[in-house]
Amino acid sequence: MDFQTLKYFLTIVEEDGISKAAKTLNLSQPALSHCIKRLEKELGLDLFDRSKKPMILTLAGERYSMAIRKIVKIKEEVERELTEISEKKRGSLSIGISIFRSPLIIPQYLPLFQSHFPLIEVHLEEDLALNLEKFALQGKTDITILGKPISSGFNFEPLFEEKILLACPPDHFLIPILGKRVRNLTILKDQPFLMYISRQRLRRISDSLFENAGFRPHIALETQSAENIVKLCAQGLGFAIVSESAKLYANKDNPPVFLEISDPPLFSTVVACWPRGIELSWSSKAFIDIIKAYPQKRFG
Repeated sequence: MDFQTLKYFLTIVEEDGISKAAKTLNLSQPALSHCIKRLEKELGLDLFDRSKKPMILTLAGERYSMAIRKIVKIKEEVERELTEISEKKRGSLSIGISIFRSPLIIPQYLPLFQSHFPLIEVHLEEDLALNLEKFALQGKTDITILGKPISSGFNFEPLFEEKILLACPPDHFLIPILGKRVRNLTILKDQPFLMYISRQRLRRISDSLFENAGFRPHIALETQSAENIVKLCAQGLGFAIVSESAKLYANKDNPPVFLEISDPPLFSTVVACWPRGIELSWSSKAFIDIIKAYPQKRFG
């Protein structure tokens, strides 16, 4: 495909005629006209209606114009990415990530990323999910790693799924009764729970589960720390609704008992998101690709 000819064609469309396009391209009008006629001959279709003054696109020309714009855009994006790869450009990547997920994800994947792209300076914005969405919309971060659901103003790329689990004190008398999967939380209505604070996504998930079960739990502790929840659960202070990745905080010698909730199991999707209308940077794409390429270490 002759991209030079395609560029000439789009310039004529944008300049509303051969005369202005020829000046923009620094070509003679006959040379530019000959080039477009040759293109039309190759396609076997008229792209312009020359009976109109100024000439206008035919239906075929309109469709062709739309397609060529997409092709040129893809070509430019690929060339830009290849240039960045070949030059190993210096740059930066700002990642928004929750306080909970940061110690679970960043130590695993950031060293891999920087081994491939050592000249990229990485900045972490660690906060609660609601604040992270605001930071993304303000342009403070390039990508944000969150659990769904996310606000409608974002594009997203799924990274992985993780189960929503019930964490149980290891020696609790109800464990033999609960079995491997909890189909009804009502059996726990008189038990204490360790809960995330109200602004966190897992708290909203927990509240929904309790509402569906028809009771309000006795809250023994509210915290934004998944590590505190897991370790205090292991010491018998209460049950908790946690994501599968929270298992990484468990003490290997005395972990909580983790049970699936509902049948089939309840899942949460973890995504990388960025505001709609914003082109995802090359470095952001590279970090996403690394997370998706190395799934084996997520939950231990």
